Amino acid sequence: MNKDQARELLKSPDADERLTGARYFAGNASASDERVLSECLRREEVSWTRNALQQGLRRASGEIEKDIELPTSTNATYEDWREEIKASAIEETTKLLLHEIEPIIGTMRFHAERELPTESCETLRQIDRLDRLLEAIATLSQAAAAPRIVSFDLHELIDLRCEEEAVPAVVIGFAGRQPMVIESDPGLISIALVNGLKNAIEATVDPQITGSKSQPITVTWGDSDRDIWISIADRGAGFLPGIERVWDIGSTTKKDHFGMGLSLARRAMRSLGGDVKLAPREDGGVRFEMRWPNSDSAN
Repeated sequence: MNKDQARELLKSPDADERLTGARYFAGNASASDERVLSECLRREEVSWTRNALQQGLRRASGEIEKDIELPTSTNATYEDWREEIKASAIEETTKLLLHEIEPIIGTMRFHAERELPTESCETLRQIDRLDRLLEAIATLSQAAAAPRIVSFDLHELIDLRCEEEAVPAVVIGFAGRQPMVIESDPGLISIALVNGLKNAIEATVDPQITGSKSQPITVTWGDSDRDIWISIADRGAGFLPGIERVWDIGSTTKKDHFGMGLSLARRAMRSLGGDVKLAPREDGGVRFEMRWPNSDSAN
């Protein structure tokens, strides 16, 4: 891609094409591009495209020289870079949102606890719901953050997260290498793993889905030369109507849910360069699979 092609993309009615053009200038803008980028920024309404345009303007003005660079690896693509820009925009936006809203919720709780009867107080219940929403937004910010790579035992992490989420009615089986020391971000893996577990457990303990008898959940993990994976298999109802929208934030049929779980899982995996998939099981239920690149394959 050259600058003329990138400028044409910035004029496109398609948001993805505008993002591709903006991302090019985020890594290649010069002083001569400042006017064009400023005009595009005034018109642009999509937050992550605005973020890329702002990066381009900072580069054009000389404020930054090596903030975002074009991929040099033959395996890197503009799709990879687009995910990076999206993640950066999500992290920045959620942090700003939390900064502005958290003090307001705290003040609301302070006054509600003093001015309203605490028994059966619907106002306090709704404030609690807002607190849970803020926690979900904070998790979204974490899921969009740049990975912090450390060495750890994946089996130990899985065991700990399953112990924290376990409920008495559900049996969780395990199969995988023990120990399995890898280099990755345990925080991002935990976000995806916990949300996959919660979905599997809810499908398993819901009597309308499984009847009076709960079914076991199986967690397996492993690696190859290319990637590392964790699979969570349940025997719930399987794919229900609306499955195509499960990745959308706010898409849920469950009471008192925000519909962010699978979106958080996918965002966390994409921050690691991986992804999450759902697949139906032949004998009923759903398989949740999270997969990300094996850092050893780059060595």
